[in-house]
Amino acid sequence: MNRSRCSLTAITGLVILAILGPAASAPAQTPVATSPITIGVLAPSTGPFATYARDIIDGARLYSDEAGGQLGRRRLELVVEDYQTRPDVALTKIRKLVERDRAQAIVGLVLSAAALAVKDYVNTQKVPLLISGFAVAETLTLQPNPYVFRLTYSPCMTAAPIGQWTYRHLKARRAAIIASDSVGPLELMMAWARAFEEAGGKVVQEIYPPLGTADMAPWVAKLRHDVDVIGVQTVGADGVRFVKQFQEYGLKGKIPLVDASVGVSEISLLPTAGEAAVGVYNSQPYQYTVDTPRNRKFVQAFRSKFGRDPGSPAAFTYAAMAAIDQAVNTTGGNIEDSARFLEALRKTDLEAPPGSGALRSIPERRHRHPHQPDRQGGRPDRPRRDRDDPRRGPVPRHGPRRILEEAPPHHPQRLLRQVSKESSPSERARSLSRKARSRMNRGSFAG
Repeated sequence: MNRSRCSLTAITGLVILAILGPAASAPAQTPVATSPITIGVLAPSTGPFATYARDIIDGARLYSDEAGGQLGRRRLELVVEDYQTRPDVALTKIRKLVERDRAQAIVGLVLSAAALAVKDYVNTQKVPLLISGFAVAETLTLQPNPYVFRLTYSPCMTAAPIGQWTYRHLKARRAAIIASDSVGPLELMMAWARAFEEAGGKVVQEIYPPLGTADMAPWVAKLRHDVDVIGVQTVGADGVRFVKQFQEYGLKGKIPLVDASVGVSEISLLPTAGEAAVGVYNSQPYQYTVDTPRNRKFVQAFRSKFGRDPGSPAAFTYAAMAAIDQAVNTTGGNIEDSARFLEALRKTDLEAPPGSGALRSIPERRHRHPHQPDRQGGRPDRPRRDRDDPRRGPVPRHGPRRILEEAPPHHPQRLLRQVSKESSPSERARSLSRKARSRMNRGSFAG
């Protein structure tokens, strides 16, 4: 699948008229660039995120097919690389994409640690990276990363609202938390725990199984039964194993499970999780049930082509491809001019399945809908809106953003590092945040 060119950045051909140099006797001529545009797709097809990788690749393929295999009027070639859910492999693969395959932009990535591993390289090479899997780490936004964009979300956008919602609506007061020992899941779980404790609850137990744990039974057995709720962020295949073994231990229906984000309840996992996932509450960055004309069209096309419902990585990768396409057209097809292409990406404004808006800001309203999967084919219910405005208190009021060159003081990416002036979080929440930072500084996370 090395050169299958059908993953995350579908084969969309662009014919670009680029001004590449002055003619001998004329001021400036515009020779036609006929070479294909190459988009690299980084997808973790090996490991616990394989279902997310499939969505990334298929989202890119769908956009390519709909665009006739072109970006603008130049042929698009997609080069798919499997980084095996490993940061070191991600860096090796992205170097291959840029230096050997001459990729002009990269899409994909699920693992936060992988995004952190490659960000300096893409900034140095001036090749835009559009994160369209998950890679939610707040730390991505705390320093200049001009060539890194994130179309997904950060922990405070999904986990913090449902942390407050858990306290207010489930009336939970004592919680246990369990999360994959990896940068992204840990940050999501910390954001959930912090918001839950700021609302008045208390986290009494923390469990962190390694990412890629083959047997979750020993970890499920450690969970306390004297709690009102269990906050969960076991991700990918680990999440499927967790909910199934949670059910096998007879705990389903006795203690509510609240997914801090798309961990055990991501749409691509539900067919495998089956009945075990029914009843899990979560907060989603995207739902295929979003009732807009653009999303309905996308979902119908995705179902027709692939025979399943799209998850978040598919929708965000499709949007990433649309953003690249729009930026290429804005530059007159001259994607080789990295400065102009970057500026065009920053000004992208498009109508995409997750919502409409600029590339650096997707409307937050898609990020605050707690819901439970129902029993109809494992599909989730229409999201249920929180009548109590979850934006009160420390919850940020703006949606997912491009990786900012400077994160302003009020930016949500400072959630784990800066306490909102309107809130006075408990010392327990502070210690959870310190633990997250300490683990990241030690490099003890796989993702």
